[in-house]
Amino acid sequence: MISKAAYERKLLFVELRHRGRHEIYTLGSSQIHFGKHADVKHGEFFAIVKECEPELGANWWK
Repeated sequence: MISKAAYERKLLFVELRHRGRHEIYTLGSSQIHFGKHADVKHGEFFAIVKECEPELGANWWK
């Protein structure tokens, strides 16, 4: 979902590093942090979406 939106906006979305329980990706000039959980909880999903908004725009996921 994020990679498709980044591609459409010609932004770079790549894994920067992974350690322990988290992975860090770069999205344009921002860093996005993901937990390595089997399931992403509803609140975590919206926290990740909000982290992407400066680069992808408000309500980009809709």
